[in-house]
Amino acid sequence: MKFKEKFEVSKEFEDVFSFDNNHEKLEHEAKMIMFRFLSELQKFYGDKPIKKKELAEALQTSPSFITQLFRGDKLINLLTIAKIQEAFNIQFQITAIPATSKKVNKTPVVKSKIPRKLPLKKKIKSLKSITT
Repeated sequence: MKFKEKFEVSKEFEDVFSFDNNHEKLEHEAKMIMFRFLSELQKFYGDKPIKKKELAEALQTSPSFITQLFRGDKLINLLTIAKIQEAFNIQFQITAIPATSKKVNKTPVVKSKIPRKLPLKKKIKSLKSITT
C-alpha cells in the first residue's frame, strides 16, 4: 500500500453523513436538536453526571425511556422538554441563527432559581415547596 492510498478517505466513510433523501436528513437534524437539549441539561447539572433513574423519576417516566432518548432511539417531544423545565425549574432559551453561521452561542442556555450544586432529590423537594 502506498503512503497516499493509506491516508485517503474511502468513499464509504464520506457517505456517513450523506443522506439518501430529505426525510433522512431531517431525522438526523431532529436527533441533533434533541441531543443539544439533553447536553444542556447535563451542563446544567455540572460536574456530577445526572443519573437516568433520577431523571426518569423527576419526569415521571421509565428509566428505559430516558436511556432510549440518550441513545437516540426515541425523539424527545415538546411535552417532555416542558416536563424537564418544570422538574428542574429551568428554562431553555431558543435562538434562531442562519444555518450557515459558524457563531457559537456563548450565553448560558439554561437558567434556574435553584442553585446548581443541589442534589436532584433536594431540587425536586425545593421545586415542590415553591409550587405548593
